[in-house]
Amino acid sequence: MNIFINYNSMIGASIVAFFSIAPLKYFFNSLFPDRVSTLLIGSICYIPMLVAFTLRKKNIPFRFLGLFAFVSITFLISLILHPEYSDYYSSPIGFNAAVLTFSSSIFGYLFVEISDDSVEFGKCIYIAAILNFIFYLWLVIGFLPTRIWITIDSTGRQHASYYSMSFSYGMLFPVLVFLKEWIVKRNLIDLIGAITGLISIVLFGSRGALLCLIIFGVLYWIFILGVKRKIIIFFTLLIFLIFIAFIWKDILEYLAALFPTSRTLELLSGGLLYINDRNSIWIEAIEYILKNPFGYGPMADQYLLGEYSHNVVIELMITFGVIPGIALLIFFMIKSMHILTNPIEKENKLIFMIFFSIVVGKLLFSSSFWYETYLWTCIALFHKYRKRHSIANMKHPSYRSMIL
Repeated sequence: MNIFINYNSMIGASIVAFFSIAPLKYFFNSLFPDRVSTLLIGSICYIPMLVAFTLRKKNIPFRFLGLFAFVSITFLISLILHPEYSDYYSSPIGFNAAVLTFSSSIFGYLFVEISDDSVEFGKCIYIAAILNFIFYLWLVIGFLPTRIWITIDSTGRQHASYYSMSFSYGMLFPVLVFLKEWIVKRNLIDLIGAITGLISIVLFGSRGALLCLIIFGVLYWIFILGVKRKIIIFFTLLIFLIFIAFIWKDILEYLAALFPTSRTLELLSGGLLYINDRNSIWIEAIEYILKNPFGYGPMADQYLLGEYSHNVVIELMITFGVIPGIALLIFFMIKSMHILTNPIEKENKLIFMIFFSIVVGKLLFSSSFWYETYLWTCIALFHKYRKRHSIANMKHPSYRSMIL
């Protein structure tokens, strides 16, 4: 019994459940009413964690509790200064979605902090990636007969669409995790899984996920590969891209004929950089920033614009003000570069690159940083890897000799 009920196994179970929220919600929501489903999912995520805390009380996540208190106080101060936000903050997509939800947002920080070491964390997200991969493939099978996605927005309204943004980013997670596993272990099954997921994103999802994948590839090329492999891959890609450039249009036309409802193929044919209605949103948001460069408070963009800014830079400035917003962005990038440029273990660096790539690619054009679980995961990894790097330096012979 002790083999199964110990700190690491209980924490591992909670991490796997948290990063498998989408399939868990789909399964339990199809069987039970919303409240019962929510209770069951919460139990699966948090009961193993609570059991683990009884086994090792010194590992209570005080940093997360401090973050939770800080974010809550931030919203409270904003509400005092802007009482007109009260209705929005109390709505299902307001403070509840940013702070009180146990299945996303800042709780991404918690499930990194509680993991003992990054090796176990890596195994947990790999198991979660497999569960997510199976789930999203199942969704594709259900999508194929009608070629229409039925999605439910934050207000509970159903929408029919030829593509699904949530599917794209949902499948992107296992694609990147499988790529990481293939890079580290060279397991062919992981590569096949990554390619299968990527094809499904191109054919049935949105283009935003492709940007995240490109960011991951660029980071891998810059920070992981050796010089010789960089040169080989660079010239191989150059030759490949030159070849593709001559037949690009023919390939797109052929694929578009096979999959006429593919949003990504349509946008690739008409221009990948087409950004639909976002320009008007950004212009309106910038006008608000110019009127008040000191900021409007958390989620002010959603109150003022009727939706989120679709750009993290604009959202930070409209939330905290121009100078604090830019300062926070610079701080995030500096901490990220610190992880990417320091001699951290290859697998750990790849794990960070997975979450960082999704965060940057997604928040540049959609979503809100308050809701983005992987952003808070990245922030938790800052501390986790800094701590591990410091310990590794202390164990290094040169460090010991310097102290002596």
